Amino acid sequence: LMYSVSGCKAKCATRKRALASAIRVNPADVHFTQDAGFSTFSDKRWLAQTMYEIVRKKIEPRDLPLLRVCRTLNGRLWSLDNRRLYVLRVCGVRSILVEPAGDASAYAEF
Repeated sequence: LMYSVSGCKAKCATRKRALASAIRVNPADVHFTQDAGFSTFSDKRWLAQTMYEIVRKKIEPRDLPLLRVCRTLNGRLWSLDNRRLYVLRVCGVRSILVEPAGDASAYAEF
């Protein structure tokens, strides 16, 4: 799998730390931090290809890296990974684990 975390000790350790603090949410409850996005991920993989693979069950949403989110004072969650959030929403995913990335006031997007 493109997003497999096996084989790399550093990547596995990072994922374990993220999973330890992860919370389960509905992607529809997470807000985008940008109005527009790109059609590819940073590794040049097309968003549409990832959506196709999720819909066809070639990969599971849990195979993707965790979404990093910030919570504002009013309790809203904001994504730091907008492309991944877009893919999950379009595919109709209803429940995901997200990694809290700290207080939203620390990020310029807010």
